[in-house]
Parts: sequence; C-alpha cells; structure tokens
Amino acid sequence: MNFLLQKSVRTAVLYVLGCGLCLAVSRAQRLSLCTDWRFAALRELQHVPGPGDGAPAPSREAADAEAAGADVLFLGSSVTARGVRPLVVEDELRALGARVPRLLNLAVMGEPRHVNFLQLESYLRDHPAPRIVCVEVGKVDLPDRPHPTVAGFMGPVDALRVALEAPYLYRDPAAEGRAVQRGAPEGLDAWIAALDRRGFHLELALQAVGRGPEDLVRVAYNRARNAVSGQSADGRLPRLAGWRNPYWADDPPIELGALASQVERRGWYRIDPDTESYAVGLQRVRDKADRVTTEHAIEERLPVDLSDPGHHRFVRVYTRRLAELCERNGIRLVFLHLPGFRERNLSADQVELYERLGSLYRPDLAALYIVENYADPGHLTARGAEHYSRELARYLAGLESP
Repeated sequence: MNFLLQKSVRTAVLYVLGCGLCLAVSRAQRLSLCTDWRFAALRELQHVPGPGDGAPAPSREAADAEAAGADVLFLGSSVTARGVRPLVVEDELRALGARVPRLLNLAVMGEPRHVNFLQLESYLRDHPAPRIVCVEVGKVDLPDRPHPTVAGFMGPVDALRVALEAPYLYRDPAAEGRAVQRGAPEGLDAWIAALDRRGFHLELALQAVGRGPEDLVRVAYNRARNAVSGQSADGRLPRLAGWRNPYWADDPPIELGALASQVERRGWYRIDPDTESYAVGLQRVRDKADRVTTEHAIEERLPVDLSDPGHHRFVRVYTRRLAELCERNGIRLVFLHLPGFRERNLSADQVELYERLGSLYRPDLAALYIVENYADPGHLTARGAEHYSRELARYLAGLESP
C-alpha cells in the first residue's frame, strides 16, 4: 500500500503543515510577544505598520518612524530594561554637542544571551541595520540554563541548532540548584545526566516549532474579547482599538496605559518607588551595603571560566553568533557591563572574550555602587539609571567621534 494513501499518514502530514503555517504567521507578526505588557512593549517598539492598522496621519508618521528602525539598540536582561534610559542618553548626547541617534531599549527579563541573538535576527528581518548594538554582560553569564521564554523567540533553524548543539548544562533553576549541591555526576549518573541534557534540549526545540497554533489561538481570543468589550488604548496607541488589539488588556497582566508609556520611553521598564517590592528591595540593598564594601566587590571576580568546555557554553556560542551577525551587517558591537549592587567584577575570561569580539564599556563602579542608585540588589533606581545612562552617553559620544 502506498504510504501516503493511509489516512493516519495524511492526517499527520496535514497537521505538521498546519503547525508550520501557524508558526510562520506567528513569527512574521511576533505573536509570541502578546503576553505580558513588557513583551507587548517590545512588540510595539518593533511594529511595522500595515494597511490594516487604520491609524490616523499623526500616529502613522510615528509608526513609520518605528519601522525605519533605530541607530542604537540595547539588548540585555531586566537590568538593562530598568537601567538604560534611551531618552536620557539622547539628552546627554545633545548636551555634549554630539550626534543624537535614535535609540531603542529592547531588553527582556531573565538570562537572555540566547534571546538577545534571536532578537537581533528578528529585528534585522524588518528594519535597517543599526549602527551600534549594545549587549549587557556580567552576572547574566552565570546561569547555565535556557531563558524561560526563549522558545517564543526561536524559529525552526535555531530549534534544530539547539537540538544538535545542546548549549545549556541545566534544564531549569531547580536542576541547577540540585547539581550544585550534589557536585559533578559520576558513572551511571553521568550517563543519565547526559541523556537528560539531550532530552530537554529536544523538548525545547519541539516547544519552539510547535508553538504556532497556541500563539494564534491566544491572539484570536484576545482580539475577540477586546472587540466585545471595546477595550482600547489612548491616543498614543490608536491602532490598538477593539479587535485590532491582540493583547489581554486587563490589569494584570497588561495595562494599556503602561504599555503606551513604555513605547514612549523607548522601552525603559521602571520600578516605581511606591511599590512593595521596591521597599523590600531597598532593604536588601542596605543589608548588602553592611556586608560588602565597594573595594571588595571591585576586587572580586565573577566565577565565569570560559576555558572550561563543560560550563557556560551558551555564552561562547551565542556571543560569537552575535558578533558574526553584527559583522555581516556592518554593526558595531558594544558590550555593556551593567552590574547589580556591589556585584563582583567581570572575570578575566569575560573581559578577554568581549574585548576580542567587540568594544567593552566598563562603568566607574565606585561611583555606581552607592545605595541610592539601586532599587534592589539587581536593579537600578531611576536615579541610578539616569547616572548610568549619562555616563554611557559620554562613552557612545567617544565612539562616534572621529
């Protein structure tokens, strides 16, 4: 019997083709970012206007500006999302009499090197290449596990690469914690650990290529709900009205005013001083200030040994791919050291890698490591973000000068 004449085979083929079509639509429209408002802001900042948007002339001009792209992109974790303020950088460059580029902060939450590479690939698909791409480095190099949302950024090619290369050592934070407690596995345990490592990379790849239908169903439901409720944004995001709004518009998880604010600020995700998490975080900063001196933090080095083939492979793999992608597109790659409060300094291996593949910006840690600059041990306050952004602007002005 002809293999393709079997009903079960035809059903399977149609299912795979349908999933592939859904994935293609999802990737083209970045539908995996229609979740919480921070990812929604990333999607809006990269939006390419189409004929169905129905935006009036003033917002059409703004949308055209978004589609034209940025001169400088910032990629990183929540530390960059809350620590680099594009409008402050532009203001400082203007005050210095330097060229004022258009800047976008497209940082995500979590440990993002892999995601940053995929973000830049996606951005270049629809926009001209920026002149400079700034990528956060530092403590984000430590967790040897995939970002929780990386599957939403992956396409079939990267899914295949992940399945074949297995760049991560641990499945998730819990697995990493258990491994640290038990030490390196030996004998049969080592074989089981190796099989599990291959297995979770295969799961990650399958999750990436199979997410298309889920993305489409989520967005279809959100559009239908918003059409019924009449939920819309204010005048700053007029295209998000009724059925055109693909986001879950309740608060939580998305409040459209916050989304519009972040688009206006070019993706700076602030921590508000009146929140409970801010108060708790500030106390943790004060506690650490009592335990760790600035001098000790600067002298100590992060435990990132890039010469060890068994650890931090994802750092080597995706940093190299970022550098190659930038080189192919004529982009200057700048690595930003953006540390948490009195965090240990970059290791010698990190400095060597980043200076070899691009430029490395290292802030004045003595001036940065003061209590008032941090909302919690990992993130800057608005004051700290302004300080870091102005110092970074001076560095960028030096790069642009002849």
